[in-house]
Amino acid sequence: MLERKSPEFYPFKSAFDLRAFLLPATNSASLPVLLAILAVTLLMPVQGGPPAGKEPGPRTLYARAAASPRVGTASRAAGKEAPQVLISKRDLAEMRLIPEGEFVMGRSKGYPDERPEHGVLVKAFYIDTYEVTNKQYGQFLKSPAGRGHEPDQPYGDYMPADYFTSGRYNDYPVVNVSWYDAKAYCEWVGKRLPTEYEWEKAARGTDGRIFPWGMEWDEKRCNWDDEGSNYQADGYKFIAPVGSFPAGVSPYGLHDMAGNAWEWVEDWYTGYPGSNRKDPDYGEIYKVLRGGSWLRYPLGVTATARDYSDPALRFNSIGFRCAADADEASVARLLQAE
Repeated sequence: MLERKSPEFYPFKSAFDLRAFLLPATNSASLPVLLAILAVTLLMPVQGGPPAGKEPGPRTLYARAAASPRVGTASRAAGKEAPQVLISKRDLAEMRLIPEGEFVMGRSKGYPDERPEHGVLVKAFYIDTYEVTNKQYGQFLKSPAGRGHEPDQPYGDYMPADYFTSGRYNDYPVVNVSWYDAKAYCEWVGKRLPTEYEWEKAARGTDGRIFPWGMEWDEKRCNWDDEGSNYQADGYKFIAPVGSFPAGVSPYGLHDMAGNAWEWVEDWYTGYPGSNRKDPDYGEIYKVLRGGSWLRYPLGVTATARDYSDPALRFNSIGFRCAADADEASVARLLQAE
């Protein structure tokens, strides 16, 4: 997993930025020229949104999405309406329905690989309310399907030596698992890994928020790298039990979509539609990680933050959660024990 650089800075990303720069300098001598320039800039298409430091509002974001390429295919389950919340019988995990619809993916003020913002039409799906826990993963390891998918042994000063063997950590997220381990578990319980666009919609909803809980950073709403406060900000030096930050849930009631453990998703790490950014790491090389972790600062735990890793590697900051389709047949399978 690679470290990220700070977002790039562009002095004039839009006509709004240029107008903000020109207006304070207006005087009687330069007024005619500046007014002419201003008239031209007002007619320019806005590419970067409002003035630097401010995020576009929900209406701007949705309007931008409506004219953008769409990903996925809308569909409606036949028969009775899918339940909003269900318990999948195989792993006894609570899952929540994310409704069909469009949302804006990416963030213009985020890291380069989070751009451009683009509209995505996502069909309805289910996703686990919580990250997969040690207890749940332990049941998988007892089955024939779990052979060869044992987590790496705890390492580092932060990870307890008995993290996987002591019942004290049953409700903590399983970590030290590869993308292949995560995928095998999901298949064992009759689910799958979420796609990257499914994950982001589940984390931020449709109003363009930056964090699962809203637009503003709040150090008490997730487990992040607060070493500078001697871990007093969030109360945890390492990973926290799942669901420890109820004030930080997403619009759909999902826990720990910011911080705690990075989460594997299905996709390869590539550029977004409409991006002309070149990156040697793009392609079918690395799998995407979402959500940030206990080792990341605020910019790394936004709902749009991306990272990536070799799918065969395991880290003590990476876990996962599962997803499933929401059609009638898929729901019926989730509600069956076997």
